[in-house]
Amino acid sequence: QMPFFNVIYADRDGHILYLFGGQQPVRPGGDWGTYSGILDGSKPSLRWTRTFGWWDLPRAIDPPGGFVANSNNPPWTSTIPVTDTNSPGNFPAYISPQFMDLRPQNGARFLLSSQSLTLTQILSGKESTHMLLADRVLPDLINAALAYPDLTRTAKAAAATLAAWDRNADAKSQGAVLFEAWWSLITSQTPASSIPPQCLPLPAVALDNTINFYSPHPQFRVGWNASDPMNTPVGLANAASTVPYLICAATLVKAAYGALDVPWGAAPNGVHNIVLATHDPTFQTVTPLTDAPQSGADDPFGPLRVLFRFPEPDGIHFFPVSGDGYVQLVEFTKEGANAHALLGYGNASRPGSPHITDQLSFFEAKTLRPVFRTPDDVKKQPFSREVVY
Repeated sequence: QMPFFNVIYADRDGHILYLFGGQQPVRPGGDWGTYSGILDGSKPSLRWTRTFGWWDLPRAIDPPGGFVANSNNPPWTSTIPVTDTNSPGNFPAYISPQFMDLRPQNGARFLLSSQSLTLTQILSGKESTHMLLADRVLPDLINAALAYPDLTRTAKAAAATLAAWDRNADAKSQGAVLFEAWWSLITSQTPASSIPPQCLPLPAVALDNTINFYSPHPQFRVGWNASDPMNTPVGLANAASTVPYLICAATLVKAAYGALDVPWGAAPNGVHNIVLATHDPTFQTVTPLTDAPQSGADDPFGPLRVLFRFPEPDGIHFFPVSGDGYVQLVEFTKEGANAHALLGYGNASRPGSPHITDQLSFFEAKTLRPVFRTPDDVKKQPFSREVVY
């Protein structure tokens, strides 16, 4: 009865399945854009009375690519290569748009990187903070910055910082903050009040307002192509026009943090930190408990370990508000399932509970805690014991 839901399935016999689940209306025609906004319910052509049956929905069962995966992308790229049962050409155009954002691209590339993957490799891949966006646009940006006529040499200093960056959003990564600031300016996410007057006016940059890649974004040199879904988009259509934004980003970063290569989240007072909080018994007062260095970045940058940022009151530091809250890794064996999991923000809301922060150390270390599934396993790991007579 879920109206809209991606379903992933696996079992001990090695079978896997992806289903574009939910109550998909049967419509008379049109494409995704026809029905993506607010619709006029008085028009008979816009009212639907039937939904797709199970076998009519996009799906993939034991596909030749050997995996099924979804990171909020449309069903057409939930396995690579595409199969007949999830090919957009075999379904009405109104079911879903066509695109594959950078995070699902990153995940599919990882899953196809080897014929088999160990649990350790899978966890390492899942916890990767690598920004695939940087791979796609940094070469053009750096070359344009080095060629830019800049008397202050700010562009060249910024280019040097980005060239030395490991393209990750790990706590100690140096250069990611600058890249994020540049992207935030380009995509108009930086408040106008925060832009230094010396940066203005910033030249117009051609933007792409299509649904994919968290629009609007700068026009890419090569746009996304369904025939090459995991290697596009790439490059900047007009890299030179984005260099003034890089200069402005460098000005902002230097003023706020004192250096262009400030670490992403290294303590103390890193740019990105994980803040967990408790409340007083009346739930009226919030009390921060942690200020731990963060690893992970927003979804548009394409990391597999994704954390969405929110500005702290000072306007220059950030803490995550959503993303990888719950992670679970399960191995199916003949003896049963072995599972590891993590609830990064803790397993309690009671004021003063130690279980608000007791999983954070696992999160920082990019590891998971064991899941005790059987009564015997639970009894061997008691936190406390209560006997009722």
